[in-house]
Amino acid sequence: GGGIDNESGTITNCTVYSNSALNDGGGIYNAFGTITNCTVYYNSIGGEGGGIYNVDGTVTNCTVFSNLTSYCGGGIDNESGTITNCTVYSNSALIVGGGICNYGTITNCIVWNNKNSCDISGLFSVSYSCFGESAGTSGNIKANPLFVNTSGDISTWDFHLQNGSPCIDNGTQENAPSTDIEGRPRPGGDGKVCMGAYESPDDYLPSAPLPPKRLYVSKTGNNTDGTSWANAYTSITKAIESAGDDFFEIWVAKGNYLEGKVIVIPGRVKLIGGFAGSENLITERDIKNNPTIIDGNNSYQCVKNYGYIDGFHVINGKTISDGGGIDNNEGTITNCTVYSNSASYGGGICNGGGTITNCTVYSNSASGDGGGIYNGYGMITNCTVYSNSATGDYSYGGGIYNSGGAITNCTMYSNSASYFGGGIYNSSGTIINCTVYSNSASDGGGIFNCGTITNCIVWNNKNSGDIFYYGTTSISYSCFGESDGTNGNIKAEPLFINTSGDVSTWDFHLQDASPCIDTGTNSGAPAFDIQGVRRPQGLSCDMGAYESTKQFPDNAHFISQSVPDSLIAGRQYQATVVMQNTGTNTWTNAGGYYLGIIANPSNLWGIQKAPLLESDSIATSETKTFTFTIDAPTTAGNYMFQCRMLKDPQTWFGEMTDLVKIQVSVLGDVNGDGVVDSADVDLVKNHILGKAPLTSQQLLPADANSDGKIDISDIVTMFLVIKK
Repeated sequence: GGGIDNESGTITNCTVYSNSALNDGGGIYNAFGTITNCTVYYNSIGGEGGGIYNVDGTVTNCTVFSNLTSYCGGGIDNESGTITNCTVYSNSALIVGGGICNYGTITNCIVWNNKNSCDISGLFSVSYSCFGESAGTSGNIKANPLFVNTSGDISTWDFHLQNGSPCIDNGTQENAPSTDIEGRPRPGGDGKVCMGAYESPDDYLPSAPLPPKRLYVSKTGNNTDGTSWANAYTSITKAIESAGDDFFEIWVAKGNYLEGKVIVIPGRVKLIGGFAGSENLITERDIKNNPTIIDGNNSYQCVKNYGYIDGFHVINGKTISDGGGIDNNEGTITNCTVYSNSASYGGGICNGGGTITNCTVYSNSASGDGGGIYNGYGMITNCTVYSNSATGDYSYGGGIYNSGGAITNCTMYSNSASYFGGGIYNSSGTIINCTVYSNSASDGGGIFNCGTITNCIVWNNKNSGDIFYYGTTSISYSCFGESDGTNGNIKAEPLFINTSGDVSTWDFHLQDASPCIDTGTNSGAPAFDIQGVRRPQGLSCDMGAYESTKQFPDNAHFISQSVPDSLIAGRQYQATVVMQNTGTNTWTNAGGYYLGIIANPSNLWGIQKAPLLESDSIATSETKTFTFTIDAPTTAGNYMFQCRMLKDPQTWFGEMTDLVKIQVSVLGDVNGDGVVDSADVDLVKNHILGKAPLTSQQLLPADANSDGKIDISDIVTMFLVIKK
């Protein structure tokens, strides 16, 4: 506590600035205490919490800006504490959590444009807040909050919200303070709460989050303002540094980018490569033929990602810490090729709680764990990981070290670890529908398993078998050398298309005679395989990363469906589903072919199956349009709707239709709480007056008299219902 050491005390209406400490809490160390209506800025710390270190305390209605830490939590390090209605801006952390390093609860906050790291690290309990890493769930948003002023000298900064800010009226009243930092009532006269420390005037209305602005980077640009391909910046770093408070996309043209230092991608930035340098639409880019390369020159880490990186080659990164190619902190990596990098942990990628999709990771090395990827509680999907190595004396996970994360639809082959887990070291993680082949280690050549494995093929791994069991594990519906035939597991040559010659030519699709076809479980399986083929193609999912598209006697491909997502309870509606016959049998009514409606209970929609016409004869490659009537349930709520082909007596086959979430409402019950009352009337009244427009799902029950419009007559109808 450079400024204040607060042990179970109360700090209110204070300004804390220009303090420093060696350990925790540059401005304030708050243990079990309360901090309210304070301004904390220009503090620094050698440990955690540049502005505030908060352990089991509460921080409410505070502005925290321009603080610095050399470790975690530039603005606030929140250890099991509560942060509510705070504005945390332009703080800096060298390791993680530029705005907030969070192990507690964050509500109604604006955490924006923090430096050298993410806005918030630790997103498990963050709601109704605006920050760069937001995925749009739990009431969170990612958008320029539109402060009145954040330019010039910080003494002139003004964190009031402009009229039209997306943070206006988008907080939650639950547990919100009764006033804001200046004593204005919360909620205001409009009955709503804003995000951040300042409540806005009642007549201020929010706007939708603005779409991302765009900047361009090209080796052939004139390096002016980055607003077009002609005026493109020539440096990725310069483009990122020029991005202000807005949410940005940065398009990068092909070329080799030697930046001379680590590229730091904030949560509010999407870095997108693979362009030729003339495109106007992202769909026009060709990643394969426009290699966009971030090169670490074998002297520095290539990328620290807190946002989004898509379409790059990441090569020659080197660091003695984590992630030689990419250090990914709750960010997204997609469509990238990561190779020839080295690090202590995660030679190619170190993934902390982030998402890696459709990437190829090869020829990377780690002196510790995770030759290709070190995955801590993150998600790895549809990736190819090969020829990586974990080389230390006791290194784990040649391909992937997986700690508590999920690996789905991936292929891992020809990786090596000096100790455990040549393909994967799986510590309390989940591995589903993966193919793990020809890896090597001293124990667990394929997988050293301390977690869960389902629908996988783990075969022909070297030195120590396919799967090494340890502790309480769960392995089911998988093919591997140690299988005893229980839990749906098998031990049989999987019959890949090709595993000879150069590893770059190996093909892990399954031959038609493979015993791994149709022998997986549908429970918990991904909806698509590594190449986007829908699962299952047959009666059950296949084992491994690739779903076979061999012809079965009975098979079906889902084309499209039309079913309303908002219904009025008890009414009838029309649904349409189009299916294609991809089997060898012809569908006929006499043959007992139907479209089955998947539901629990089976009569939920008033229909269990839609039959073919007696005249129908749907041969291979032909399509059938099923049109049928469904009955909306009589009780309001959210229900799921899905279909699949069915053959009597009860054999499901082929692809399932998309799972649709349908909201069933009672007329007049606008807020969906199951009753029509004054709260619903207020919502309709405010909509008619233009104060607070109803959402698309609220419009249907708001038309209480079903005349196709929302007006005073609906309020009259609602009062009649209330009176009854």
